[in-house]
Amino acid sequence: MVKQRRLMPVLALLLSCAVIALTMLARVSMLDYQTADYNAFLSGWVQVFREGGFYTLGENVGDYNLLYQYVMLMIAKTPLHDLYLIKFFTVIFDYALALAMMQAAGHFAGKKAALPVMLIVCALPTTLIDGACWGQCDTVYVFLIVMSLYLSLIHISEPTRRTPI
Repeated sequence: MVKQRRLMPVLALLLSCAVIALTMLARVSMLDYQTADYNAFLSGWVQVFREGGFYTLGENVGDYNLLYQYVMLMIAKTPLHDLYLIKFFTVIFDYALALAMMQAAGHFAGKKAALPVMLIVCALPTTLIDGACWGQCDTVYVFLIVMSLYLSLIHISEPTRRTPI
């Protein structure tokens, strides 16, 4: 019984590493795919930022908010292939979202729910395809929403400690 208790965390770690490695491989395999959205819009917007620089932010290039336009400007100033950088930015938030969901699940549903939730979010087809294949930034906004809700609920559930004056 004691050996089984010691073996469970090791198995959980191995399973986690395997799932994360598989999802990373799946994402890497989709990086070369160019969507019509990238060809028609994103690559052109990056080129506008490449030519206009920082001052282009005042022109509202594309249909994204200012935060994503800053990202596009940074991508434009980097000598690497912009398709990969756009997708890499989103893939970072795929995993950040998985970690945020793990944290929220651990807090609200119990520690046993945390790891399965993280692995599920990492492996969701919508999460895999949206960023790594299509280069869309939906997970960036979902991450910000999840963290906002999580931090708001944590703040509500834990009373503020006041120090005496």
